[in-house]
Amino acid sequence: MLTSFTNHVRNHVSDHSLPLCIIFYFSFLQTTQFDPDEFYQTLEPSLHLLSRPSHLTWEWSSAFNLRSTLNLLPYSLSYALGLNLIGVKLLNALQAYAIYLLTLSLSISHLSTKDKNTDTNNTEYRCRQLLISTNWFFLYSCNRSTSNNVETILTTLVVLMTLRKSSPILTCLIMSLAISIRFTSVLIFLPLHLLHFPPLSKLPLYILSSLTFLLLFHSFDCIIKSLPLTTLPSFLNNITFNVLLNKSNLYGTHPFYWYFTEGILTVFAFYIPYINLKGRFNLIILVYVGILSAAAHKELRFLTPILPMVLSEMGVPGLRVFRGVVFCNLGAAIFFNFAWQSGGVLGVKSLRVGEGGRVYLMTECHQTPSYSHLGGREFLEVKGLDCGPECRERGDCESWKFMDDKVETLRGETFEEGWVVYQFENEEEEIEGGKVLEGKGGTFRNKFWRNRYESISGGEGFSVYQMN
Repeated sequence: MLTSFTNHVRNHVSDHSLPLCIIFYFSFLQTTQFDPDEFYQTLEPSLHLLSRPSHLTWEWSSAFNLRSTLNLLPYSLSYALGLNLIGVKLLNALQAYAIYLLTLSLSISHLSTKDKNTDTNNTEYRCRQLLISTNWFFLYSCNRSTSNNVETILTTLVVLMTLRKSSPILTCLIMSLAISIRFTSVLIFLPLHLLHFPPLSKLPLYILSSLTFLLLFHSFDCIIKSLPLTTLPSFLNNITFNVLLNKSNLYGTHPFYWYFTEGILTVFAFYIPYINLKGRFNLIILVYVGILSAAAHKELRFLTPILPMVLSEMGVPGLRVFRGVVFCNLGAAIFFNFAWQSGGVLGVKSLRVGEGGRVYLMTECHQTPSYSHLGGREFLEVKGLDCGPECRERGDCESWKFMDDKVETLRGETFEEGWVVYQFENEEEEIEGGKVLEGKGGTFRNKFWRNRYESISGGEGFSVYQMN
């Protein structure tokens, strides 16, 4: 049995060696920030579950309770084992690889419906392997945006299981888990099951099973959070906050058509000419994106769940064009993983915090990681500037006041012994802010440009000062 398993693993790695190397390379070596959620909605609460110092944002408070802990447990285990960011990167790489494999499975089922050879030596199969694994957005987002990645894995699993008419109980289990983590997965499940409607005789089983699993997942989440079981489920709180109260608008808005005119064009970029306009999943995609478009708050990562359905059925260009498409995607992935928005991450990771020291993050809302990137070093407190929904409604957020007048905000702050990470937007702010910090006993230690290429032309960045 062990020999059989070893041979299976060896064959799998041999078959997927190049995509495997590409995915793990970008996952382990990327140095940039994609979205604050990768820190404050995954890593910080994962530390909190271990009763370690962490920065819990407003979403995790009992007053809002918008997020589920169900996707955090592997990250908490990673920190508990002392793997820290190495373990985080490994988990992110495995999630990205799972999305790749599921997309390839959808693609194989697509090829088989066309009665094409799906042997692993088939040229189209090999091309699809690379087209899926080198999509620039996949390599930029799917190695860090955890809740969206888990949603994508679970929704794609449900699509595959529905097409294969797998066990309805297991399908309901995975659907319920996806909904518990991100309620937007419902927007894929509804059109999917309308197209593949279960027999009426099994409908009560589907409904009862789904409700039972939702209740079990909610109970487990409440136990982990030490909340009463009568607490409203986090996915219902999320619907209330984002849909009924429409408070996600406080974090930026876009017009209704944004996903169609910019979002999809950006995510699929070089693949746009090869998208299959007669694909099996187009109605599901259209319903998903159409309903998402009704919400004014839009983000590129919200399109992640449709990646497998689009990439699995797109056309394969000729060899010369194919090479160009792959290299253009890899070029974009290299830029966004290594040159774009790296300053905040590098600034915090550069700190050497001793016992009793404090860290002051004088930046725009969540522009740097927090405790998760301090590597377990001893410190007393990490203090950021408030940017929650309550202060946004009042119009008096600390982060807004800082961005309006950075130098004046620094003058009004009291800094104890420790470190200050100071965000500046131009050379004047860098110099004037530095004078204020030095006047308060600070010593300049380092500077990191927000984007690496700004080291040539100048621009935004983060200065690191040690306060004595």
